[in-house]
Amino acid sequence: MDSIWIKGGQRLNGEIPISGAKNAALTLLPCALLTEEKLTLTNLPRLADVDTFSHLLNQLGVSTSVAGVKKGEIGRRMTLQAEEIVSTAITDVLGAQTGLDVFRADEPATSTRGTLNGQARN
Repeated sequence: MDSIWIKGGQRLNGEIPISGAKNAALTLLPCALLTEEKLTLTNLPRLADVDTFSHLLNQLGVSTSVAGVKKGEIGRRMTLQAEEIVSTAITDVLGAQTGLDVFRADEPATSTRGTLNGQARN
């Protein structure tokens, strides 16, 4: 575990805001594929993995927009919307960069909108 050593003669106090967890964000991002409605996630960490996954979703037809934070908030705010899925194929490059197996399942992922493995959706 990493440590931070602070030398000085005065006691420290205060708060340090912590942005959201990467694994939680990467689990929630694909939820945009399950609805045509807008999905807004807040407190997203500023990490390359989150950006890469966002690009992967863009490739599938999900529109994404990232906004800065409002006063008193931390992390980022991302709004996603999958009005029309334009592709179900993931490039090898983005697939390898995300390292996620959720898109490589043998069984099709299903939702009320249909399947995500290339078959028609409702």
